[in-house]
Amino acid sequence: MFPKGVLYEGVSNVPQFFRGESGANDSIIPTCDNLLQVTETMPTNELTEILKDFRSYRPVTHNEWLTFVERKAIKLDVRKFAKESLGSSTLYLAALDQVREFRDRHWKFTKEYILKHQNHPVATGGSPIATWLPNQLALSLIQ
Repeated sequence: MFPKGVLYEGVSNVPQFFRGESGANDSIIPTCDNLLQVTETMPTNELTEILKDFRSYRPVTHNEWLTFVERKAIKLDVRKFAKESLGSSTLYLAALDQVREFRDRHWKFTKEYILKHQNHPVATGGSPIATWLPNQLALSLIQ
């Protein structure tokens, strides 16, 4: 949208370049991913790199929170704990299903309101939306 970047008057004379995806401003789903240990199973690919790059767009306190949740979930091994009883497995799967449901709805909205009305399958910030959202949805299903 701004190929020459954006100048923030009184802040810097150097143009800033931000992709602007809504995912870069969201901490709810990344919190769930980290808590449920989905983040650990993400494949190494361009889409995962975009997701990691979103961290640079979030406020410092959001990144601190996400890092805290991720480290604590790994230390406690939330997924392993969830597998130890029927009750905790059920709750874990219900939480994971909520993340999957969010991603599924996001994908359906995207297809209906963005992909149908444009010729380029690119999100607002330049990510490859036609592969990005299905990739994220698949992560929720493989857990």
